[in-house]
Amino acid sequence: MDTDEHGSNEIAEKIIGCVYRVANGLGCGFLEKVYENALFYELTKAGLEVKQQHPILIRYEGVVVGEYVADLLVEGRVLVELKAVQALDDVHTAQCINYLRGTGLVVCLLINFGRPKVQIKRLMGPAAMQGHESGTTDEHGWTQVRVVQCPNSGFTIRVYLCSSVVSMRFLHHG
Repeated sequence: MDTDEHGSNEIAEKIIGCVYRVANGLGCGFLEKVYENALFYELTKAGLEVKQQHPILIRYEGVVVGEYVADLLVEGRVLVELKAVQALDDVHTAQCINYLRGTGLVVCLLINFGRPKVQIKRLMGPAAMQGHESGTTDEHGWTQVRVVQCPNSGFTIRVYLCSSVVSMRFLHHG
């Protein structure tokens, strides 16, 4: 289980750079597997350890009761789920959250190459919030657990928790 959010986020930033190289090189319109293979190549070229079609076993009382397959696992710490669809859906987000719950990992990148501009959604699992104090809960049931100031960009990132889902909201104060 990876609870080192900082290390996972550094890896995620490298992955995102590779994603943009693939998106710029291929554009949109290909099948998901084409993007998976191209991203695998870019990540490997960048010196990252990558596993394709990584199995995630779901256990109940010690018994394997299901198996998911993540598109990519990078450095054993960051899951990458790829799509080539017109629009990301809540089902895609739920898929990533289940991957995070099943592995105990902190970060999953949900990436959609199906649009002219690549979409990247960074999801954080419940393990990311271990050791953080909870704040107040808003009218929608979201609890603010952390606020991060980004001095170079002028952005404030507010991290919220709702049940087992962690969301980051980016607010610009410029």
